Amino acid sequence: SSSSLNLIPGGGGLGPEHIVDHHAALSDAFASASQFLADAATATADVATDAAKDGDGGGWWQNYLNLFKSGLVYVHSSIDGPLRSVGFDQTWGVSIAIFTAAVRSLLVPLSVQQSKSSEYVKALKPYQDEIKEKFKDRKELQNRAVAKLYEDAG
Repeated sequence: SSSSLNLIPGGGGLGPEHIVDHHAALSDAFASASQFLADAATATADVATDAAKDGDGGGWWQNYLNLFKSGLVYVHSSIDGPLRSVGFDQTWGVSIAIFTAAVRSLLVPLSVQQSKSSEYVKALKPYQDEIKEKFKDRKELQNRAVAKLYEDAG
């Protein structure tokens, strides 16, 4: 009929058979993306293992990476079983998303402090510009006045 929606290239309508096709395509896309993330996690773990075998174990940087790797493995081991029991075969993507959300939530206090600091500097900018104009020929006095401004404001 001429009233069907022709949203699919080639003139196809948006009937139930097309929805099933789209669902299958999305399912395949999610599976391949999840497989890509799982392969990337495995490759990263392999590189970290190889680096640990070579020499001093990587020093502080390796310790830093191992902290995050351990956290990610912990999250994955916690959710892998339950997700697989409901039919998800590829669970690394979900693990990475949950781990990322957890790390970001731990960093919120730092972000808030950074925002406050930025607003503080922005609020003092007109006064700082006024000092620079007033003492434009005398850098030493300019620096002392700006330091005093921050000290008094702060």
